Amino acid sequence: MFFDSDMGNFAGGATPSATGNGGLRDSFWILHCLARPHRPFRTRSALHRGRLARLAKDYARMSPTPDGFNILHQALEAMQKKEPNYPTKELAAIKVSKIAIAEGDHEEFIIRAHTDYLAATIPGAKLIILPNVSHFAPWQDPATFNKSILQFLHN
Repeated sequence: MFFDSDMGNFAGGATPSATGNGGLRDSFWILHCLARPHRPFRTRSALHRGRLARLAKDYARMSPTPDGFNILHQALEAMQKKEPNYPTKELAAIKVSKIAIAEGDHEEFIIRAHTDYLAATIPGAKLIILPNVSHFAPWQDPATFNKSILQFLHN
């Protein structure tokens, strides 16, 4: 299963507590996930500004509260200051057949130490650093992004 912390859910309805059938349903590829609260990084990059503008436009088009994007954005930033806060004991207890923790080598938002900590603490986790991309890896290099997921699932 694929998890993107920006989307807030696991593809296919799986959860991190899925257990032991050894199939793909028991495999997780997690992109830019935090282990500890952090102060959101405020980038001034054109890419980030463009992404926020796109998200705001999409939100206005699809949401029943089209003028609520700024409220949502502020709430998410406040949440990131206190969540998540996964204790080492909980992370060490994760039991899945395959798990990858991934981020881009130019990640702007997630502290690299969080990624390294997750990969080192979750039993059997594989650390994947995607080359030449940032937090927006799926848009920046979809071919490499998809290839890394497929390689992980089929190895």
